[in-house]
Formats: sequence, C-alpha cells, structure tokens
Amino acid sequence: SFGYNVARTFNLLGTNGIMGARQSIEDGRGLPAQISYGILSAPLVAIPAFFTNLVDGICAFTKNFFLSFGYNVARTFNLLGSNGIMGERRQIEDTRNPITQDIYGLLSAPLVLVTSALTNLVDGIAAFCKNLWLSLARNLRCSFNLIGRHGMLGERLPYEDARGKPARLFYGILTLPFVVTAAAVTNCIGAISAYFKNYKTTILKPAKLIAGAIAFAVISIPTFVVRKTLKGFYNLAIRPFIELGKRPFFSMRMLRGGLNLVTLGLFGAGEAIFKAATGYTNRFGFPSKILPNNTFSQVQDKFRQAILLAMKGRFPTVPDWQQAARPLFRGIYGMRHTVEETLKALHDAYKIYAKRIGCMDSSTEALSMHSFFQSNEYTTARQNLKSARQGEGDILTNVVSYLNPHVNFVDVPAEYNLTPINK
Repeated sequence: SFGYNVARTFNLLGTNGIMGARQSIEDGRGLPAQISYGILSAPLVAIPAFFTNLVDGICAFTKNFFLSFGYNVARTFNLLGSNGIMGERRQIEDTRNPITQDIYGLLSAPLVLVTSALTNLVDGIAAFCKNLWLSLARNLRCSFNLIGRHGMLGERLPYEDARGKPARLFYGILTLPFVVTAAAVTNCIGAISAYFKNYKTTILKPAKLIAGAIAFAVISIPTFVVRKTLKGFYNLAIRPFIELGKRPFFSMRMLRGGLNLVTLGLFGAGEAIFKAATGYTNRFGFPSKILPNNTFSQVQDKFRQAILLAMKGRFPTVPDWQQAARPLFRGIYGMRHTVEETLKALHDAYKIYAKRIGCMDSSTEALSMHSFFQSNEYTTARQNLKSARQGEGDILTNVVSYLNPHVNFVDVPAEYNLTPINK
C-alpha cells in the first residue's frame, strides 16, 4: 500500500511538472485490504509525496518561468527586424497550455522588458549608425563628380538604394550637410581638373576670342567707320549725279549715305549690329501671299517657315536643351543658332539661283528645291558654310532633309554630296 500510493501521488503535476506523466498502478488485492492498509500507511505516504511534489512544483515553476522568459525575449529582442542589424524577427511556437503561457508570461514580464529594452536599444543605435552611413555613402557616391566624364573623376554613378522611401528621406536629410560639404569639395576638384583637362576650350579658345576682339577693336572698327563715312559721302554727293537719269535722284541709299556721313559711320555700325542681333537681314522680303502654281513662291514660303522655326529654336533635330537655352542666349548675346545661319545662307543662294534662271512667275521645275540642290549656287553656299562644327552634328543634311524630304540623294552628283565640310 505504501509503495503503490507513493507511486500514484509522488508527481501530482504529471506532465506539467518535470517528473513525467502520473503512473497508473494496478493493485490486485481485495478492496478491504487496500482500504485498511492504505489508511495505516497514509501518514508514511503523505510525507514523501509532499516532498516529491514540492520539488516537482518548484522545478516546474522554474522551468515554465524560464521558458516564458526565453520565448518572449526571443520574440522581442529585435523589434526592428530586418531594419536593424540583428536579422529578421523570430516566430516562436509555444506548445504549452494558453493559461500556463499567460501566467508565466506575466510573471517573467519584468525580466523580459529589461532584457528586450537593452537589446533593442543596442539594435536601434547600431541601425541608426548603419543607415546614417549608408545614406552618406550612397548620396555622396552619386554626387561627388557631377560633371562626370568631363572631369578627372570618371563617369557619374547612379543612385541605388533598396531601402524604403521614408528611411531614405529621413537619413538623407540628416546626412545632407555632410554630403553637401564633401560633394562641394570633390566637385571643386573635379571642376578645376576639368578646366585644365579641356584647356583647348577653356583657355585657348577664350584667349583667341579675346585676342580677336582686341584686334577687331583696334583695326576693324576704325576701318569700318572710315569706309562707311567715305561710302556715305559717295552715296550722298557723287553717286546720285553719276546715276542721274537712270535712277531716282532721291533714294534710301542717298538717305543712308547722308546718315553715315553725319554720324561718321556710326549709323552703319549700329545698323550692322542691329541686323546681327535681330537675325535675318531680308526677313521682311518674303511674299505676303503664296501664289498657286508658282514654284518660286512656294519655295520662298518653305524657306520662310524654316527660318521662323529656327529663330524660335523649334527647328526639327535641334536638341531640347538648345531650344530651351536659345532665347536666353539670344537676349543676352544676340546669338543666332547655327541652323538659322545655314538656312539664311541657303536662301540667299537660292535667290541668286532663281535670278539666274528667271521665270519666277511660272511653275517651272527649274526653280524647285530639288533643282536648286544640284546647282552651282548651292555648291558655293555649301563650301562657304561654317556650320559643321564639332558637336553640332550633320546640320546641313538635316536642313536639306527638312526643306525637301523627298530629295533623292542617289541622283545628286558626287561633287554635290551633302556632307558638311570641317574647316
């Protein structure tokens, strides 16, 4: 009876303790014997069963306490997860009874809170430093050489950052002062190196332009003024008498000659500057009406439309940045785009060609754009054009393609090929 009853009661917690499941003891004695001897051995059974269950209870408490502590710490030690440095958050499966989990979870909560607070603090500080460095490095990586291959620091590198937009924005703002300072230093170095690397454009070309401007001021301007003054005197006082009877005595040429004579050529200089700044000298010489079945009139209108597009910076094949910047350049410097200059040169050549051919009031094919492109006037104009500068592209070919998109280049003789000449 003592052995059987101790075996039955030494671990009343069963699987909830540490001594395993409770044992089922089968007693083959009769019921009276079991009861009588069970009562007699009860005091002896109670003492060892009490101690064994006390030990089992303490051990079970300790076991479940540390299980809850370990599970909860494992769940909460890195709340930042992949945004920190301690990896992804763990999914812990607890097979214990929910009531057991709740009781021991509450009991171990203070220790879990202290431990998780420390680990998350470390993870947060490390994640902050990591993201701060990533933003600094990645932003500086794509901004340290803004001029790219034009400098000495190589091609610009693209911005690559797989983090979320809030993290990029937050840490980007924090690192902005450091990035701006470092990028300013590196870009200054790159700009200085690019200045000397491209010395032909940055040093030699400005020096030539300055020297040319000085030579122009010293030689050309006085010569121009003297020439305009003398020519003005000739047009005012001599030429009208020479051409008397052939042309009207009073004319615009005589008036302009008088203005040049009175202003010592300054009127002519102002007129030349005005024409250079405002564009085409014969801009208002186009016909106001396009005559039907008149080849010369139709070609004139085609030139007029092309020149107006070029004046506005909207000519096809002109890069967008040139279209945007051209009004500013024109307003400040009076510059004209290379396309416009090319069109004007071709138009002047066409008028000379049309004057030689005649028949300007007919629909003759001789005055068509295609015929003009095979003429000596076009060849001469092409030779004189200075539009084929490095970096401008095949401007003449583009202009010709716009003026006559159906031109058959195969039929054009070799000496009239449309490749611009680099001078």
